[in-house]
Amino acid sequence: MTTQNVYQRRLVWTAGPAAGSYYGPIQLNAGVVGNTDWSAASAAAFISMDGFDHLSIQGYVTAAGAATATLTVESDDGVTMTFLWNETLGAYDSTTNTRNAAYVGTGGVNTYFHLHLDDADGKLFHVKLVTSDVTGAAVVTFRQTKV
Repeated sequence: MTTQNVYQRRLVWTAGPAAGSYYGPIQLNAGVVGNTDWSAASAAAFISMDGFDHLSIQGYVTAAGAATATLTVESDDGVTMTFLWNETLGAYDSTTNTRNAAYVGTGGVNTYFHLHLDDADGKLFHVKLVTSDVTGAAVVTFRQTKV
């Protein structure tokens, strides 16, 4: 969805090809982002906050049985492309009324989150999904707004 002051995109991850680390959303030509595109390369996946003030990230993460799927929000200054900034202190989760930026799904139970990153300081943001086997799943929606 795109309007003059809002941009929204959705990522879906279901039963990945292998256990490992994946990053989303993949940044494609001219900023066009595919709905289900994830990358194994950290620097290839991000959204830019250029022209936007606020970022909301919502969704869920899960994994079957004893497997785990961990989803973490990471950001970068737009220069280093290392995404080492931990967003825990800047991300308010309205589902738990806490500051949080990392979620673990296991036992087939969905762990829901709705993060608000108002006046986001990072320039580039992405989510990192780490799955212990192919049963990990996640749905993530990014919503950027300009006030």
